[in-house]
Amino acid sequence: MKFNWGHGITLFSALFMSMILYFVISSVNYDSELVSEDYYENEINYQTRIDKERNASKEKINISQEATGLQIVFLNSVDKGTVQFFRPSNKELDFQKPIQLNSNFQQQIGLENTKPGLWRIKLDWQKGGKDFYYEESVVIK
Repeated sequence: MKFNWGHGITLFSALFMSMILYFVISSVNYDSELVSEDYYENEINYQTRIDKERNASKEKINISQEATGLQIVFLNSVDKGTVQFFRPSNKELDFQKPIQLNSNFQQQIGLENTKPGLWRIKLDWQKGGKDFYYEESVVIK
């Protein structure tokens, strides 16, 4: 039997349908989790976050990794706030701690139980009746 146009068209159609079926099945089985559970609510309140970031742009914040852990240095005191450790690749590893500065406006956070990799450190604090927000990506070793 000789290979002709009919065989080629049939073979091409079968391969094309198999490829489309593969993509449909793999897209149905793909787990597409959002970055946060309340994504839409966060999007509505985004202007508030922009205002907080604008306030924080006047502050000097230094985040550095040392042998004892992560050190966060503020320029001034803080009334209250939180430090959130956000892992983009796995939301199960996220955690947060309250901001508790020493007399030098520093906070040391131990990283003993923190997995290495990319983390986003999100600082959200209040000082003098104003709200502040600062975010920085850090690779923890």
